[in-house]
Amino acid sequence: MGIAVLGSAVGLASSASYLAKLAEYGKNQLMRKLASLLLPLARTLATATIRGVLVSSALVIGYAVASWAAVILSIGLWFFSDDGLQEWCKRCVFSKEDNPDYYDDYADETGAFYQALQDVN
Repeated sequence: MGIAVLGSAVGLASSASYLAKLAEYGKNQLMRKLASLLLPLARTLATATIRGVLVSSALVIGYAVASWAAVILSIGLWFFSDDGLQEWCKRCVFSKEDNPDYYDDYADETGAFYQALQDVN
């Protein structure tokens, strides 16, 4: 039912100029009276439709900008942040860091290595 009402509203809104001509030059009194009654509603619906289109266009543009910003932010985070394997490499015995934070023992290092491999996959 909602789509039928919306279709009727759009049809009535788009016929505002036709209703104005019909209210002025209609063939009989009933047609002129009906057209003059529907004309204010058609003009109001036309104005509301234009506002709705402008608002929805602004929302679509805003959504597109936000989506692109999210994509760029995700790529930046992916590019500049370390994954689990890079973090493990910084702390393992083969680290080339100046002051590495080595693992306490072999078991911790091996467990962190396996976890890093799972995080990368």
